[in-house]
Amino acid sequence: MTQQELAKDIEATASSLREQGYKIVINTMIPTIAIDWPDSDRGWFCQGEEAGDFLKQVPDYVNDEDYLLWVLDSVGALGG
Repeated sequence: MTQQELAKDIEATASSLREQGYKIVINTMIPTIAIDWPDSDRGWFCQGEEAGDFLKQVPDYVNDEDYLLWVLDSVGALGG
């Protein structure tokens, strides 16, 4: 898979998750990452060093929000 194909896959997955109602908020100052699950009071959250480590993994060719949604979906961390 080329970098361009991977970027399209990441963007498509993130777009699909947003359409399902997932919302992600990233604060790079603290840092924190919060994802709200659709139609639920559940979600996913991390802060500090853990959030910083996630953000450092984001490749230059995709945006932070898309990449993190894609990764967390890929490992089964998202779900209602």
